[in-house]
Amino acid sequence: MRTFYPDATHHCYAYCIHPDKSAQRSNDDGEPSNSAGKPILRAIIAADLTNILVVVVRYFGGTMLGIPGLIQAYGDAAKLALADVQVEEKFIEVNYALSTEFANEHEIHRMISTFKARVLGSEYHERVVYNVAIRRNLADAFVKACTENYLIELEK
Repeated sequence: MRTFYPDATHHCYAYCIHPDKSAQRSNDDGEPSNSAGKPILRAIIAADLTNILVVVVRYFGGTMLGIPGLIQAYGDAAKLALADVQVEEKFIEVNYALSTEFANEHEIHRMISTFKARVLGSEYHERVVYNVAIRRNLADAFVKACTENYLIELEK
């Protein structure tokens, strides 16, 4: 951003990464402590987003905003930017191979439907084999359900 706006007074930012939001950082870039980066980070957290960086570029216009004014200005700028963002939702998945006899293929379809599995592909040889992706938070229940269904063999 400094390359695009080299004459700006401040380039304040915050980011939040990892699915569990475990890596967060904010930077005030010379503004009073916690008056710029923290409000930007609060806007990110309030929007429940991750894997995102927000930079607010500010030009000093001669008006002293004071710390409360800076907090309001940076927080509002971040909220406005985030309101206009196209969010792409991604899930952490675990891949499995399900196999069964042809006559029992409906059991695989039932598992796919029940767990909203994403089908990666299927093969028809001596047995029917479906490669599926399951959301990680459903993986344990999926493995348990497949294990209890004696008609389906499960491989990770």
